[in-house]
Amino acid sequence: GAQGAQGPRGYQGAQGPRGYQGAQGAQGAQGAQGAQGAQGAQGAQGAQGAQGAQGPRGYQGAQGPRGYQGAQGAQGAQGAQGAQGAQGAQGAQGAQGAQGAQGTQGPAVGVSSRVYTVSNTGGTATANCIDFNPSTPFAIGGGALAETGVLTATRPVFTGNGPATGWQAQRTSQGEGNNITAYVICAP
Repeated sequence: GAQGAQGPRGYQGAQGPRGYQGAQGAQGAQGAQGAQGAQGAQGAQGAQGAQGAQGPRGYQGAQGPRGYQGAQGAQGAQGAQGAQGAQGAQGAQGAQGAQGAQGTQGPAVGVSSRVYTVSNTGGTATANCIDFNPSTPFAIGGGALAETGVLTATRPVFTGNGPATGWQAQRTSQGEGNNITAYVICAP
């Protein structure tokens, strides 16, 4: 007879158990080279490196050409006065100078001089010009005479540090009792 109509769809069956892992497949062929990538952005600046060690001393360079003479500098300030130098050696004696003119004639002392004497019987006799004449106060000479004994001194007499103003005679004591005389020449 004719085929009958299709029956309704049956319910889904329960899931079957997990199958075993299949064997590894063979390595595939190498793929084609990819296109070149775009250039990357510039990286940030790195930190400054540490200072390097000092290099060895270089060789001395060749002498350079001689420079041109510079312009004359300005005159410097005057220096301080130097220390006094040592005394020089004595110079040679100079030639004798010409004779000077004749001086005026001095007073005639001899004409104005006077001689005075003093005698006594002691050991000393002194004759002072001022005692005889104030106008002839200076002694320019003198002498002595003893009648007995020995003269021990005959000398001028001074007033302080000034000029001689008299004359003195002195003898030993053995002659005392007889005259001893001092002579003085006085002038103005």
